[in-house]
This record gives sequence, structure tokens and C-alpha cells, in this order.
Amino acid sequence: MSKCASKAAKSKTTAGPLTFLKPTREGRTGTDPARLPAGAASMTHSEPGPRNQEQAMTNKAHHEKIAAAVVAVATAVAVNAETYHVKRVGMENARFDLKADKAGYQWLQFAACNDSWWKKGTLSDYPAQIEAEVKSLYGGRPRCNKTGYPADLWWAQYRPGGRVPSTHTVCWDSNILKEAAKADPATAALQFEVIVRQAMAFNPRQSWLVVHGDDPEIVADYSEGRVPQTVRIAEKVAAHYDLPTLNLAKAAADGGADAVKAAVTAFVHDVLDPSDVPAKAVPRTPPAPLADGLNAQCHVVTYDDGSVRKLGDWKQGVASPNANYMSAMRPGGAGDRLEMEFRGTEVGLVDFSVQNGAEYAFRVDGGVWKPIPPSDGTKLAERHLVLAAGLARSDAASADSDAVRHTVELKVVKPGEGCVIGLALNGSTADEDAGVGQGIRTLADIDRQYAALKPLSYAPLVGRHALLPRTMQRLREGPSLRIVCLGDSIVKDTCKSKFELLLARLYPKCRVENVCSVRSATGCWWYKDDNRVDGWVFSHKPDLLVIGGVSQRDDVEAICSVVRQCRERDPALEILVLSPVFGREGSTKEHAWNVGWDYDPDKAQHPFRRQLRDLCAEEKVAFFDINAPWRRYILDSGMDAGYYHRDDVHSNVRGQVILGKLIEKWFEPERQANEGER
Repeated sequence: MSKCASKAAKSKTTAGPLTFLKPTREGRTGTDPARLPAGAASMTHSEPGPRNQEQAMTNKAHHEKIAAAVVAVATAVAVNAETYHVKRVGMENARFDLKADKAGYQWLQFAACNDSWWKKGTLSDYPAQIEAEVKSLYGGRPRCNKTGYPADLWWAQYRPGGRVPSTHTVCWDSNILKEAAKADPATAALQFEVIVRQAMAFNPRQSWLVVHGDDPEIVADYSEGRVPQTVRIAEKVAAHYDLPTLNLAKAAADGGADAVKAAVTAFVHDVLDPSDVPAKAVPRTPPAPLADGLNAQCHVVTYDDGSVRKLGDWKQGVASPNANYMSAMRPGGAGDRLEMEFRGTEVGLVDFSVQNGAEYAFRVDGGVWKPIPPSDGTKLAERHLVLAAGLARSDAASADSDAVRHTVELKVVKPGEGCVIGLALNGSTADEDAGVGQGIRTLADIDRQYAALKPLSYAPLVGRHALLPRTMQRLREGPSLRIVCLGDSIVKDTCKSKFELLLARLYPKCRVENVCSVRSATGCWWYKDDNRVDGWVFSHKPDLLVIGGVSQRDDVEAICSVVRQCRERDPALEILVLSPVFGREGSTKEHAWNVGWDYDPDKAQHPFRRQLRDLCAEEKVAFFDINAPWRRYILDSGMDAGYYHRDDVHSNVRGQVILGKLIEKWFEPERQANEGER
């Protein structure tokens, strides 16, 4: 009997001089199946599930209580707490997300420079207070992240996509402007505007705010009667982009720690007022830039991007020296080269170098080769080098397009220790202009990506389809099959593989639809309660339910509960359970899943895969131990695990392709017997 059996079911330009920058510690709606032709496939992404009303805490008495508390604290320090913020707009989507509770975590990301206030012991840890205030208003699981932006503001322009979460709220502490503003206020203002625009382009439905934190230097300016330069710059940009601001430096100068706390409380309860929540989240379109001719397309084109042509014996897919980058490329021999075509104003090199290590040379637009000597440090260190700036650029649609297309080339002069991450580009590559490589959309995308990878050598078990008779009949005979995938962001990535396209090609008589019903960081421990299976499963009318992800907390009983609830609701529903893939166990060597891992779940030290298999056998639902062939593929591919990750948890396009191909392989018609999966 399973553990849950006894429980209730619930202009071409010559490149200028090479510039060495100071190294930094960088660390839809679905398609109507009736309108799809046979053999076609579609994927719908759905995130239902309104949160409980009592958690909103929006009643009048609550607000009166909060207001009284703010006034009491403000009076005690002779300060009006409400004078330290400007509401503007910019937080509507945060209020919508918090109330809807569609995500497992509501991320509150606070970005300051590397010598930030939280390393220097200032008056308050205001992110923690904001997190607590948000939880008091909305409940749920708000989570505060503190991110050290590069102290070099130039480099910070190139990292917004890698320094903020994919959803929810991002806060910039204006002390990221401090050092740059001392050197050149005009350039600091331009660079901060680029960072803001980059974040808006990265995720238009995010919410953004600016905090003038209680950094000692900024507080000192206010105490001496000066408005800090960083505040003037940040306020100008924030006002233009209609972003709320919170001035804790001024509060600290006026009234100390108590004033700071009161200002935070007043800000949260005004700007994130739960009684003023929009009906839906609306992506924001940024206004025209403040700076004339601003080119805000700063990003890193990694070495493995299709736009970067590699010639010679480069060793790709090696472990990165810095976890901020998922993998790197080492030079093999003298003469190894890479080149890239692009439009843009600036291009640079991102690499790791060490004294007496690899030496390179570069040229732009066929000019003179210029040397890049190794760094003079005794330890491998990250470098950001400007190769060329001030290049001519026009829009991609320009009639004179050839006149503004540039080429950068890098060659190995002397091989040695060191590795290349990619090219820093303010502009776009030809592939980016054409929309190539921006995820999987078609079978051609899958086939092109898979052709560049080591092929699978996986033979699934015979008899694996025995518990899915109706599913397999629908695939073989049609007319349609609707698959609902339930889980977390890992399941969402699995859906991004577009495996339904592969199944539709494999079974051309069937119209395959994939509905992605996920909530980040969430497993069956959450889906099992409050009749959530109704909204997250049955509202999508599944023919096949697939349960997966890495957020199950090893809770076999919770999975059992969801399975039984679904069976009680619809005894004919067929279910397939997947073992975990990716997550931190796919990238962190010390993770418990990696200790004593074995292809055979009976020999693996971690018991969850075995427990899942046994549960599925007892409950008579299909089980695909996808972890086994996935992990075996990565181990045998010759590449570091990071080669298949876009961050330390989630898969990139290559990883998604492998997941899709494994699912395709598992659903293939059974042809011959074999001893087991391998």
C-alpha cells in the first residue's frame, strides 16, 4: 500500500583603441482545436487560479490601522512619512500579480552596486521591510532578492537581462549611479536610462521603481543641505518613464531609522494599495528616450549563439569560471577564429584571462589587427573590453543596409589558459534582426537545433504505453489529443520544447494540442488543496494529464492526492507522471540529487524517482523516468551541464530540444523488445 493509500484524497568605421574596463565581481490564448488541420499542433499557456479573498486584506479598517501606525511613527520623529515617495505609475502589474497569486513566488528584486548599502551596515534593511509589508497586504510568498549590479555602470548596461528575474518587481537603488556620476554626470544619466529601457524591453509587463537608499554618502549630502547628484539623475529618468521613487536617504537625514521605517510603510501601502488593483496586467511601452539617438540594445551575444561563427579547434561547452555565465569556450590552438556580423554602435569582448594566458587579436570591418594581451593578474579574472565604439548605425529597414553592417573578428595569437564568454554588443545581429534563435516555434527550429547536437541514444522500455490505451489510440487514429501539463517553470520549459509538433509529425492523423498549466515553484503540495484541480486541470478539458517539475518537495503523498482527485472527477482521464529534470539538481554538483545518482532508480541514493515509480505502479498511471535518459545524455555529451541551461535552474533552447526529443522517443510506436530503458 502506498503512503497515501490511507489518507483522504485532496558607416563602416575603423576601430579605435582597445579599452580595458575594470573587472567587476559579477558575479495567448489557445487555438481552437476544431480549426486546426489534422496533424497540426498548438500550445496554450494558461495560469488560472485566483487567490483567496481573505488574503487580500483590503478592508477599510485595515487601511485605517496602517495609516494610524504611519502617523504615529512619523509624529514620533517629527517627519511626515508620506513626503518621501512619488507614486506615479509603474506598479500596477505588481499589484495585479500579487493579488492574482499566479506565481509560486512574487519576486522583489533590489539592485544596487557592488559596494552597496547592505554590505556597509546602513540604517535599515529596507528590502526586508518591504517584503514583510507586502506579505501583510497580500499574503502569498513574496521573496526579496538583493542583486549586486556591476559598479562599472557601462557594464551594467549589458547585464539587465541576467540581473533581474523574468517577472514581477525590480527596484534600482540610485547608488548604482554614484561612481559614474562623480566622473561624468551626463554619461551616467545616459547609461542609467539605457538600463531602464533594457529592463522594459526584457519584460514589458514587469513593474519598476527607484529607491534612493540610505547610503552614507547620499545621506550626508542631504544632511549638509545638498540634493545628491545621483538623486537628481535618477529622478529625471524616473519622472520621464513614470516610475515611482522612494527617498530613504532624505528620510534618514531628516529623522534617522524611525523615519526610514515610516517612509517604507507609507510607500508600500500607497503604491501597492491592494484596494486599487487593475483588471489585468498590461505591458508597458516606453516613451521616446530622453537622450537623442539613444541606442539601447546592449546585450551579450554568447559564444554559442548561431550568429558567432567559430573556426578552428575551440572547445565549446566548458564550465564557466563564474556562475553568472552558464558555460564558456576555450581556445584550442593558434589561429582559432570567431567572427560576427552585426548592426550597432559598439562591440566588445567578454572573457576570462590570467597572466601568461591566451593572447588574442581583433579587427573590425576588415581593419588592422590589434593585439589583446592577457591580463596581468595571477588568478583567472573576468574582463570586459571595448573593441570598437562610435560605429555608424541605422535601422534594419534602411535602404542602405550594407553601409551600416559591421564585422568583428577575433583570433587566437597564442593559446593558453583563459576562456571566452561572448561579445558585448550594443546593436543586433543578422539572426536577431530576422528573429532566428529566439526560441522554438516550428519543426524547422527543432530540427535545426537538434542537428547541431549529439543525437540521443535512448531506447525506452517496451510496454510503457500499457496504461495509456486511449491516448495512444487517439495518436494513431485521431482526430485530436489535448494534453494538459501541470507543474512549475520546469514544466513550462518542457512545453516550450514544442513536443506536440514532434508528436503531430510522428502521428499525422492526430491534431495534438498542449496546454501548459503551471505556477512557478509549485508542485502537487499546492495543487491538491482547495479544489485547485478544477481550475488548473479540468477547466482545460484534458485527454491526457502530464504531471512533472522539480517543485514537488519529494511529496509523493501530494502527487497521489492529485492523481486520486482527478480520477474521482473523471475516471477515464489518463495520467502520465514525469520524474524531475533540470532545476538545481541539473547544475549544482553538490545538490542532493547529484549525490549517488544512478541511471537505475533502485540504485540511486536519492529515493524520489523510485518512490514515484512505485506510486505510479500502484495507482496504475503511466510513469516516464525522464530524469534517467536526460541525465545520461548530459553526462555523455561531453559538454558541461551549463551548456544546456539559461540559468542555474532552467533549460535553454538546447535543453528544451533534448526534452522534446525524449518525449517524442517515449511516445514512439513500440517496435521491438529490449531489456530496459538505456
